[in-house]
Amino acid sequence: MIFIWSEAIGVEQKAQNRKVISITILVIILLLLTGALRTFNFVNPVLHALRSLLIFFIYIGMLVAWGVSIEQRVAHKRVRNYLLATVALMLFFIIVRTVKFIFLAGNGTWERLAWYSYYIPIMLIPLLVLWAALCIGNPGDYRPERKYRLLLIPTIILILGILTNEFHQTAFILYFDVNGYWEDQYRHNILYYAAVGWAMVLALAAIYQLYRKSRIPGTNKIIWLPLALLGIAVIYTILYNIDPFPPPGFS
Repeated sequence: MIFIWSEAIGVEQKAQNRKVISITILVIILLLLTGALRTFNFVNPVLHALRSLLIFFIYIGMLVAWGVSIEQRVAHKRVRNYLLATVALMLFFIIVRTVKFIFLAGNGTWERLAWYSYYIPIMLIPLLVLWAALCIGNPGDYRPERKYRLLLIPTIILILGILTNEFHQTAFILYFDVNGYWEDQYRHNILYYAAVGWAMVLALAAIYQLYRKSRIPGTNKIIWLPLALLGIAVIYTILYNIDPFPPPGFS
């Protein structure tokens, strides 16, 4: 009986592994597809809009599916909440970026404010992933230690600094013409480098925690799935931010 039960568990685990691998491959294919679609610059405005909407709905669909999966499969309350917040921030990024390019292009201040708001998810997502990684392997009511929660303070300060760039230009130095109109040109300033550097520090800390907790105790084996998912997130970020035909000096 024990042998049959063990066999059943083994078969179930193999089926689950195949499902995870299949979903991972599908996600990678969809990401590569959106990356390929972004290389086409249609002269026809209708085709260009359809291409943009197709990319938009592919990303939205993947994120919604991921959110539903997290809600159903992640038992740890805090890990689930951190991951769902990450999904929400990614949705926010996609929606704001789409609105900026389709509805706010050439709209000066509002276009720049949408651009600055990119840094809300860019700064918060690495922190949320770090907090989620710290909760893995701990009881359901565990929360990250106070020293890790305090990392939110410099993160918020940097976000506010970028959002208020119009008043001090310490993140981006903007160039205007003689009539006071923005020329879509800018130069990075010290606050930008501080924000990007801080986000990288948080991301590396999250990667380290995931790597440390992916190691099977007593062995040298590593559970690669969490790191693979993080790799997919990196591919997603790179592909989504690469625009073969960006406005001059704008990203």
